[in-house]
Amino acid sequence: MRLILCLEHYWHAGSGAGRGGHLDAVVRRDNLGLPLLPGRSLKGLLRDAVQRANDFGWFGDVGGDPATVLFGTPPQTLSVDETQPGLLRFSDATLPDDFRAAMAHLRVTDEARCTALVNGLFREMFSTAMEEGSGVARKHSLRGIEVAVPCQLHATVEALGASSLAMPWQQIIDVARPLMRAVGAQRHRGYGRVAMAWEQVA
Repeated sequence: MRLILCLEHYWHAGSGAGRGGHLDAVVRRDNLGLPLLPGRSLKGLLRDAVQRANDFGWFGDVGGDPATVLFGTPPQTLSVDETQPGLLRFSDATLPDDFRAAMAHLRVTDEARCTALVNGLFREMFSTAMEEGSGVARKHSLRGIEVAVPCQLHATVEALGASSLAMPWQQIIDVARPLMRAVGAQRHRGYGRVAMAWEQVA
């Protein structure tokens, strides 16, 4: 199955690196320089949504813990002997294949235009902390991050076996997905608003 993520606002899936003294955090990119959301990040966000939905009683009795069955034992589990692999495997969420293929072709035929188009997918955002009472910017508090523009990302979700749950795994994710409203960093500041849909892969 293909999971389609419609990003409705600027979003930031960090690479863990900055860019000199200019940006504190830059977006993770694929081999073409295009933005991506790592599969492990997508898996973690969906796990959290399914876990919360189960805590709220949205699934009823489905014959097990949906979060553990679908996504495996939580990463914070300390004992290796107690870990359980999850049913689902996630690819990285990338821009659609036809767009990536067109960009790969353009990189060979018109590198300057390709570079300009890639650069157009990103913006730089800056913020600073203010001193309480005075309204003056706090020294050394300026922070800059790179964000990606709103776009559509595709990820492949594959079941590695049969589910032991009484509800199909796609339905479980559909029930929980209203709880996953944003992806990436700065979600609580309005970044990364997302809507999701399924598409059958031939």
